[in-house]
Amino acid sequence: MLNIQEYYKMLENQNIILSHRGDLDGEMIDMLLQMADKRLSDMRTQKLVKKKVINIMVESLQNSFHYSNEFPEDEVINHSSFIVLTKNEKHFTIFAGNYVTEERADKLRQKINRLDDLNMLELQNFYLNTLNKADIPVSGGAGLGLIDIMRRSDGNCSYDFETLDNGYLLFSMKVDIEV
Repeated sequence: MLNIQEYYKMLENQNIILSHRGDLDGEMIDMLLQMADKRLSDMRTQKLVKKKVINIMVESLQNSFHYSNEFPEDEVINHSSFIVLTKNEKHFTIFAGNYVTEERADKLRQKINRLDDLNMLELQNFYLNTLNKADIPVSGGAGLGLIDIMRRSDGNCSYDFETLDNGYLLFSMKVDIEV
């Protein structure tokens, strides 16, 4: 039988501040951000660090939400976004991910490879140039999310694509924010 006290002690030892796996919608995203904000405040996190963590979480959750909307509602794949926020003595870490189609994975790989080749100044200029484009779609999708995550984390990001048996891929991202 599961001992709930042991379970919570294990979570505490892993320094898990927040964890969610499942459906995402506007309300859930708001709730997760409010919980993270409260927990970071309770931990007396520096304002600048807290702002970075929350902003990266916003971008990560919005990306997962938008990608999950590409799947039919009745597919279980639609309900498989995840986010975990942890902290150790050196940094906060955000783990986030969601299922993607092979086509989306190819586009993400290309974008990530292009961003990985940029230094921080080039990344900032690329962000500003993308932001200033006049043809940004009304529905979002301007591609600013990953750029912003890279900027705010000083490039401390890693990504992975895991091929699954169902023909989809699991896109996962790890972002470290120095304390």
